Amino acid sequence: MTVKTDIQVTGLQDALRTIGKTDKVLRKQLTKDFTNAAAPMLEQAVNKLPKSAPLSGWARNWRGKPLWTTADAGKRAVRIKLDSRKPRYSLRPGQETVGALRMQTRTRATAVFDIAGKANKPSTPQGEVLIQQLRAKHSAPSRFMWPAAESTINEVQNNLRPVIRKVMEAQSKALR
Repeated sequence: MTVKTDIQVTGLQDALRTIGKTDKVLRKQLTKDFTNAAAPMLEQAVNKLPKSAPLSGWARNWRGKPLWTTADAGKRAVRIKLDSRKPRYSLRPGQETVGALRMQTRTRATAVFDIAGKANKPSTPQGEVLIQQLRAKHSAPSRFMWPAAESTINEVQNNLRPVIRKVMEAQSKALR
C-alpha cells in the first residue's frame, strides 16, 4: 500500500527556511542569486547618483564631516537585500503581494538626496531652500531610487524567474 501526501508550503520565507535546514550552502547561493538578479536595478540607481556633491554646501563639514563624500556616489551607497518576511497587510482578502527584494540607501547623504522634499511642508525656511535648490538642479523626489526601479523592473522580473524556479525545485527536494 502506498501513502501519498501533498505538502504545500507557500511563501518565499517558508521555502528558504526549508532549504536552509537541509542545505545551508544552497541557501547562501540562492540569496546571492536573488541579489544578482537585481543587479541591473542597482547599477541603474548608482548611475543616477551625482558623482560630486549635489549642492555646493554638501561638500563642506556637517557635524564633523562632509555630508557628501566619494562613498555616496559609488556602489557602497545603495544595496539590494533579500526580503522574505511576511507581509504586514494584504491588498485583497486572501491575496498577498510581497516584494522579494529591497533596494535601500546606506548613507545619510543618498537618503537625503533621494527623498528630500517628499513631505508636504518643510519644517524650516532652510529646508525649503534646500528642497527648492535640489528640485531646480536635479528633479523632484525620488531622484534616483524609484526611477531606477521603474526602468528596470521588467528585466529584474525576468532575471528572477529562474531563481524562483530553482527555489521551488530545491524546496521540493528538501521536502521529499
